[in-house]
Amino acid sequence: MVSSYWNRKVAVITGASRGIGRAVALELGRRGGAACLAARSPAELNAVAAEIESLGSTALAVPTDVTCVEQVRALADAAARRFGRVDVLINNAGRTMRGRCYETTPAQFRELFELNFIGALHCVQAFLPLLRESKGAIVNVSSLAGKRGSPLMGAYPATKAALNVFTEQLRVELAELGVWAGVVCPGPVDTRLMDNAMVAGDLPPDALRPGASARLQMATPETVARALLRAVERRRPETILPRSLRYAFALGALAPRLADRVTKRLTQPTAATER
Repeated sequence: MVSSYWNRKVAVITGASRGIGRAVALELGRRGGAACLAARSPAELNAVAAEIESLGSTALAVPTDVTCVEQVRALADAAARRFGRVDVLINNAGRTMRGRCYETTPAQFRELFELNFIGALHCVQAFLPLLRESKGAIVNVSSLAGKRGSPLMGAYPATKAALNVFTEQLRVELAELGVWAGVVCPGPVDTRLMDNAMVAGDLPPDALRPGASARLQMATPETVARALLRAVERRRPETILPRSLRYAFALGALAPRLADRVTKRLTQPTAATER
């Protein structure tokens, strides 16, 4: 039975034109929620908005580059004008990377941090006044790569690790304001994320294909979307997908060497479609 929690709720979703963001937007629409959609591709964004409206829900498409603070502020203003409120902010915009960490340039680190981390910060700061009014929620879409460094993913794990700790800080700091924050950490997801991946150094072609373990653990965007909405409803601080990997990543503090071996087996040659 689908929860009625989302009926008439307003959610802002970044990176909403494809993959997890698109799946979250459509699932929200099926549940009667209104969506304010943000991404850099106007055509794809408008197509998702049309799909949501065909489901009988309301959508607003606002082309936005979250690395630009002025555009994010304009997004917040547009959401306030159209809906009068925002109940949930879903920071999903991001980009992945392939390459060795030690071959990733400082400029590439900065560029990826600007999108994956600073973009989320811009959104939190811009939408916080609206979220305080609604006693709303913030969800940051991270990755299992941010729980433990993943081989051949360059700067990507560092950006997601920063997002994880940032979420923990937000949850504690915003509690007194009535705003909740949580993080969703998917493993390999069947999306087109790697189509736009940054590349550092030279990798042999075989190193860019997902290994057998990664393919077995791969989730669909729709699975992640349902888990994300459920996490908001139940105020879960952290959601790890797939659930079977929760204990594997808990090994890090207790048995680091064993955890290294597990991580290598799960991610090598690379988690090529990891969110």
